[in-house]
Amino acid sequence: MHATPEQVYDLIADVTRMGEWSPECYRCEWISSRRRAEPGARFKGYNRSGPIRWSNVSEIVTAERGRELAWIMGGTEKRYSLWRYTFQAAPDGTLVTESFRSLRHTLLGRLGALPLGGERRREKALRAGIEATLTRVKKVAESARSDTKRP
Repeated sequence: MHATPEQVYDLIADVTRMGEWSPECYRCEWISSRRRAEPGARFKGYNRSGPIRWSNVSEIVTAERGRELAWIMGGTEKRYSLWRYTFQAAPDGTLVTESFRSLRHTLLGRLGALPLGGERRREKALRAGIEATLTRVKKVAESARSDTKRP
């Protein structure tokens, strides 16, 4: 992305904007007294896939501005999956990597994936969602950067 690691991090770390980026998560809100990305801060995400709607609570576990942002869906108690963004300075801007890793395979999680087409289809949809999310963040990050260069 043609923006600094800090600029891109700031966009993603404002989880209340996730609905702008993600094709699945349409809204997030802070639910803890901490209202910014820092370890221990918790937020609730509201998701949809077709007619199916659900929500989950996540907890920020890593927040290093311009380097890495990560949270655990389900919080540190339930630990369902780890979502991570890394930011690496590049000659023309920033290389951003978004990843997820399942931490717990539960019967409920497997059953929950059935209406979404099963686990393999669900993983494929998540990967497509990552691409869409990064494309949307890139557009805003690069637009903001070009706005700051105008006289």
